[in-house]
Amino acid sequence: MSQSNDNSTEQNVSEGQAASVLVLDESFYIPQLDRYRRVWIYLPEGYTTSKIRYPVFYMHDGQNLFDNDTALAEEWYLDEILTVMNAQCIIVGIDNGEEKRLTEYNVRDHTEHGDGEGKNTWTSSCKR
Repeated sequence: MSQSNDNSTEQNVSEGQAASVLVLDESFYIPQLDRYRRVWIYLPEGYTTSKIRYPVFYMHDGQNLFDNDTALAEEWYLDEILTVMNAQCIIVGIDNGEEKRLTEYNVRDHTEHGDGEGKNTWTSSCKR
């Protein structure tokens, strides 16, 4: 983040002025992994009354994006930053698989970390 003389960006981010963050589903089923995950969604200000079609970004590690209580180490403050920027987009955050995180994200088998489950998950689910 760039620094300014009035510190307005830093102040707004630390105040947590998020537009709207919701838990869309506590146990969304991912058939490629045969597992369940919590799914978060960030909606920009005015979304519910707008007729705009917003771009949607899907992000891993959803537990870290919006809430310090669920973050592994520290919240990434994505909602606060996007709100300050007046970003006109939707973010869908999918929690990671904790101890299975590396195998779920990896698209190749790895001798130390196990089978790359991502080759069956992300490549097939990202097709249009």
